[in-house]
Amino acid sequence: MSIHMHSTFTFLRAVPQPEEIARRAAERGMAFAVLTDENLHGSFRFWRECRRLGIKAVFGLCLGNGTVLYARSREEFLRLEERGSDLLRISGSEGAHYLDPEDAERCRILRCIAGNESYEASLLVYPLRRRETWCDTDSRWATLFEDYSLEVEDTLPDVPLEVEPYREEPYRSRLEHEIDVVTRLGFRSYFAILADLMAYARFAGIPSGPGRGSAAGSLLAYRLGITRVDPVKHGLLFERFLNADRVSPPDIDVDFAPSGRSAILQYLRERYGEENVVNIAAFSVMRGRSAFKDCAKIFGLGGAQFQSLQEVARMMPDPQRGMPQKISDLMTDDLEELMLDDSRVAAAVRAAALVEGAVRHATVHAGGVVICRRPAKEYIPVTEIDGTPVTAWDKDDVEAAGVVKFDLLGVSMLDVVEQAKLSSGAEPDMEALDDPEVYRLCAAGQTQYVFQLGSYGMRQFLRGLRPSCFAELADALALFRPGPLDAGMSEAYLKHSAAPVFRGVGCLGETRGVVVYQEQVMQIARDCAGFSLADADLLRRAMGKKKPEEMAAMKKRFLAGGGSEEMFDSLAWFAGYAFNKSHAVAYAMLSYQTAWYKVRHPVDYMCAVLCVKSGKQLETALAHARSLGVCVLTPDVRHSQVGFSVEERGGKRCVRTGLSGLPHIQETTARYIVAARGDKPFSGWKDYRSRVPARGLNKQVLASLASAGALFGLKPGEVT
Repeated sequence: MSIHMHSTFTFLRAVPQPEEIARRAAERGMAFAVLTDENLHGSFRFWRECRRLGIKAVFGLCLGNGTVLYARSREEFLRLEERGSDLLRISGSEGAHYLDPEDAERCRILRCIAGNESYEASLLVYPLRRRETWCDTDSRWATLFEDYSLEVEDTLPDVPLEVEPYREEPYRSRLEHEIDVVTRLGFRSYFAILADLMAYARFAGIPSGPGRGSAAGSLLAYRLGITRVDPVKHGLLFERFLNADRVSPPDIDVDFAPSGRSAILQYLRERYGEENVVNIAAFSVMRGRSAFKDCAKIFGLGGAQFQSLQEVARMMPDPQRGMPQKISDLMTDDLEELMLDDSRVAAAVRAAALVEGAVRHATVHAGGVVICRRPAKEYIPVTEIDGTPVTAWDKDDVEAAGVVKFDLLGVSMLDVVEQAKLSSGAEPDMEALDDPEVYRLCAAGQTQYVFQLGSYGMRQFLRGLRPSCFAELADALALFRPGPLDAGMSEAYLKHSAAPVFRGVGCLGETRGVVVYQEQVMQIARDCAGFSLADADLLRRAMGKKKPEEMAAMKKRFLAGGGSEEMFDSLAWFAGYAFNKSHAVAYAMLSYQTAWYKVRHPVDYMCAVLCVKSGKQLETALAHARSLGVCVLTPDVRHSQVGFSVEERGGKRCVRTGLSGLPHIQETTARYIVAARGDKPFSGWKDYRSRVPARGLNKQVLASLASAGALFGLKPGEVT
């Protein structure tokens, strides 16, 4: 085989997935396979497939000039990015970019996209490009390279875990059980690191969320202040989060206000070392719409064809909206008609189908970081993206390699809540969660700009549900999803129509006899078939994956434990749509909190919402604020802050429009104007001109201020 082989991670220049290269080598009877991309992004998944096939993985790094550096050992592999002079270096090979001759066309299209050149021009530039083929390499060549593993262990800093025990039951025994499981699995430092981080966030005044995902089911996380959800009170299960019989790293995602996330990362780097804390990479993959739009450009679609282009783009799969991910899955009559009408549309659609799945580029993951006891590059390859150090692998590969990842996500609604709290000076009772006005607001469907409850469809659903307590609010988040809606689960819940086989099952009483949550699947297996919660979690996972062998074994155990076949089959069906209750409860708390501010302090809340909106979204939010009776004042250099603010006018609380949202006025300019004013309003134009720096006096800024009426309060006739 070729000793210079590229995968799709040589972005927009090569075709095969790394795993395909490994499989092809094995099919040809080779004892090794080679990957020599221009980066190491695909190296772990390539190594894992080689290991599965029982062949050796050989790695190189292509320098882009026909030269490849090869790693003969794990130590050299981790130094490939440093491009040391002692590494094995071979020059003079362009390398192979596809496996089969028919993939040459796919490779051509990718290169056109990369070079932003037309398809027709590419035929002239390289019409007789040599056909790339595999060649047999002397198997002795592979003996130069060690057969090493890319997996690692024990990468976390050693941080002691200190937990204050509970005295009352069932908290005391449950906490002891959770600590025992965490200790046996070796994750004490993981919890200690997060507890320390959350303590810093509280100290620094950085808003954080109540919890996210299955971690909200951990009493240990609650006790340490990592989450603010009492799992005992809300009936959440630790085994859904961490299971001693399912050895996998804990996955605690933490939400922070975007305004404070950079401070969080800086704290981690100072606490554990600049090189020890590294962001995780993510990869942009060409799918449906994006693939078609890229291909439309190279076939000259645009201008007069723009309308057709838009029509076709709307027909393309959009993974973010849950549409089919492959163009071939969406060949409708309308799409075929458009293809018949315009040959370039047809060519672009066919080309898009060819390049679907290709990796377009690497980026920095929105929240993922690794925290290591030594520099991260000593465990896994580290590279840079736009000057930011990142792991060469994505979060799935990082985790599969044995490096524990942390997800520190930014949620803008936390900034909204914090501003509403500071502005109003009030906070809801997050223990009781029983304000009737909140549930009246939800039952009326008046939840625009409430966390997770603002969409039109959700508001309609809430009107049908008419929630009257917190548990029903969590149920709404679990049920208003494509799966339950399409399967009729949501309708069954609204109509209280429980499946006969589940009538009388205690844990379903709170959800009207319908299996809404994954935790209920586990509880039914425990109560009706004698499973432990740890085993019930394995059953839940097996039902979700629907693997026949696992299902058959679990069904046998279920029946042996006293459960019926009808119950097992019904449970397996519901398990495919059931939701994580821990996540529903955690997010419902933020829904309740934002609904409370909207109904109890509408001026402060809508002011906070306006601060995070822009463009058309801002216009819509302003209209909604006015529909609630909120008085929105025009900008005024004598009173406006940088952004929207709450102001008393004639004994009434109003929202004052800020300066930074006006055309041609950047936030820094607005800050200069506000700082120059200080606590003393401008007395007139001359006063404004004498106190404001030059950047607040240029023609564009003054024209924008005048157009918005922000200079109206200065003495008439003075502004010239």
